[in-house]
Amino acid sequence: MKKQFIEHGAYKPEYESDNCGVGFIVDTNGRKSHKMIDDGLDMLNNMAHRGAVGYDDQTGDGAGLKFQIPHDFFKMALGNDLPSPGDYAVGMIFLPLAPDIRFECMATIERIISNSKLEFIQWRNVPINTTAAGSYARSTLPEIQQLFIKRNEVPKNDFEKELFILRKNIDSAILNIESEYIENFYICSLSSHSIVYKGLLLANQMKTFFKDLQSTSFKTAYIVVHQRYSTNTSPSWKLAHPFKYIAHNGEINTIKGNIQKFESKKENLESKIFGDALVDIEHLIEKDVSDSANLDNIVELFTIGGRSILHALAMLIPQPWENANYLNENVVDFYKFIQI
Repeated sequence: MKKQFIEHGAYKPEYESDNCGVGFIVDTNGRKSHKMIDDGLDMLNNMAHRGAVGYDDQTGDGAGLKFQIPHDFFKMALGNDLPSPGDYAVGMIFLPLAPDIRFECMATIERIISNSKLEFIQWRNVPINTTAAGSYARSTLPEIQQLFIKRNEVPKNDFEKELFILRKNIDSAILNIESEYIENFYICSLSSHSIVYKGLLLANQMKTFFKDLQSTSFKTAYIVVHQRYSTNTSPSWKLAHPFKYIAHNGEINTIKGNIQKFESKKENLESKIFGDALVDIEHLIEKDVSDSANLDNIVELFTIGGRSILHALAMLIPQPWENANYLNENVVDFYKFIQI
């Protein structure tokens, strides 16, 4: 029914955009604590007015948290010896509920890892309380699994790059599986330093839904929170908190043109860091995601590709410079160069 509506109705996925509330807290001394989780959830709850609620008043547009990987918690939860922090990565993954398709997705992921420079460790079923979610959220609920991957002999400085390539290869392979349930698949995060917990949830449902967040051993030194308010999108688990690198509050009206411009230049991309790997990546920009997610995709690409976060953002969100006489000549030359 949804697919038919998209194909024949007025709804156009390419015009999706969003506007929402974001915030962050950080301990400038790098001290990890569970209080950081609680404070982040309090901040998220106080931004409830920034989120939309649908016909089911217990289902909103989604909420999410990004924070450091809680190593001590995972070491205890898995009951075995994890590698040291930084020597392994954790993926937060939404999988189809249909068992046969879910197992095919998981087997595909393990196969792709085995063909990479990295090593599969294990899966972890994320404990959740489904009664905390609204009826629509429950009806579209994915299977939520965590994936643990070992760095092996990959240099630490190259770990995030290899994870980026791995994630893109997984995305391409999963999208080629012929099933109506594949739209429920999404990699929320895959990193050696951070993890995203998100869902088609209201702000005040996050802690009750994700049981992990209740553990006092679940600690971080920073947290980024996001309460989604979509202006013209259909809410989904996938679209909640689309950030892996940034937290964007706004609406990018030129996103369709931006994507087309990027795709037209994709064949000219070169990188000393990525080498030939970029050529084989089918979707550098994820399919059917929001304007904020598109921006996050390219910030991630540029940052892992060697640019600083400030350099990447200056390229992607340039200030008005054409008639800005107050700008340094070098700054103007920079903006002229990136327009080429």
